[in-house]
Formats: sequence, structure tokens, C-alpha cells
Amino acid sequence: MSSYWAGYHGTALVLEGKNRDYFLKRCIERLQDVKDEESLQYMFNDNIPVFSWRSGIPVNIAMLSSDFAEGTSLFTYKPKENPNENIINFNGEDLIVIFSEHQLDTYKALCDRVYNNYDDLKQRYVDLLKDFLPGDFPWDDRIGTISYAVYA
Repeated sequence: MSSYWAGYHGTALVLEGKNRDYFLKRCIERLQDVKDEESLQYMFNDNIPVFSWRSGIPVNIAMLSSDFAEGTSLFTYKPKENPNENIINFNGEDLIVIFSEHQLDTYKALCDRVYNNYDDLKQRYVDLLKDFLPGDFPWDDRIGTISYAVYA
């Protein structure tokens, strides 16, 4: 049996540390058929719809374990004075990655203008997740293009 690294990227919101834990706890409290973190991980990894965007498109959620994911970086969309602050490296952290309903590097995004601007994209996430994240969640620091590799 051979093993390999598979690379992934996309437009996403990233949860780590206390925000990841808060999200998992709220999912277990609020969602039917979810008993514990293990059942949530099964649902996320098998793309069983837990949430849907207002467009009806199921939300794609990945749980990344620091044991299997490497080189995870987020390039945030909201500009900062120092451009180096727009790159966040998540080395050695367990993460939850919530991909947007439309990926911004596709032909459809270019032609159909799927989001009017960054604030429209951010508002989609707020509408979807506001009941599952703390009130002080740093939206602008966790929405962007993510890239990572997973050992398969």
C-alpha cells in the first residue's frame, strides 16, 4: 500500500484553539443526530450535510488533525498595514476548515461575480455561523484562502 501527500486549497474560514472547541461544543448542543465530537468528525469527513448555505448548497467542513496535515497557511482577505500579517501559519494545531459555498479561483466566480465584495462573503459566514461562534470571534482574521497538505 502506498501513501502520499495530497494538497488542498480554497476560500475558507478557519477555526483553531478555543474557537474550534467552542464551535464543536455548540454543534453537539444544537444539532440533532450529533452525540459527540467523533460523530461530528464522521459527518464532516464524509461530507454528510450538517449546514446549508442560504443558497441551499451544503457546507463543506474539514477537520484537520495536526497528525496528518502539514503546511497549513491562511492568506486573509482583509488587508492589514503590514502585508506579512495577512499570512497565518497553523503548524501543529488541530483545525476546522469551513469552505465557502463558492470558490473564488474558479471561472464561475470570475464570470458570475458570486460575491459582490469581501463584506458580502464575510456576511455569508456570519449568517451561517453566528450562533456557533463566540461573540468576539475575529472574522476578518480567519477568512481567506487556505492551503494545506494531508498525508493519505
